[in-house]
Amino acid sequence: MTEKAKRCSKCGQVKAHSAFYKRKSTACGCQPACKECSAARAADYYLRHRERLIATRLAYYYKHRESALVKRRRHERLHASEYAERLRARRKKNPLIPRARGTARRHLSPEPCSKCGSTDQIHAHHDDYNQPLDVVWLCHVCHSHLHAILRRKELANV
Repeated sequence: MTEKAKRCSKCGQVKAHSAFYKRKSTACGCQPACKECSAARAADYYLRHRERLIATRLAYYYKHRESALVKRRRHERLHASEYAERLRARRKKNPLIPRARGTARRHLSPEPCSKCGSTDQIHAHHDDYNQPLDVVWLCHVCHSHLHAILRRKELANV
């Protein structure tokens, strides 16, 4: 049985229904734009409204910090073995990570984020763990965003 197809309202390409997010209120049960166009639109929105979105998230975080901490600790306790397994797999995949982090921590001083200039929660990003002193300084938000992009590229190449 063949899957139904639909034309994306943004890019105009005809794609299978699985390439669209679901929406029960439409006749076909799909969003009008495909997942790729929806992701591009969301990324564009984030870039245009970044400051406001970060401020809103931080305000929510500070307002609900205690309950979030309790939930996170409970979740970590329940899933400790999964976390340990993921950490073992990550270290097995690239055993140079801990050495690079330690070397950077001992020999370098954090600088402001190279993308946004923030000085809060600065991380040292390594493009190559064989070069432990070659780092890009990023705030937590920019570092997370960079790794999300890298994960998407990695998944696209698989």
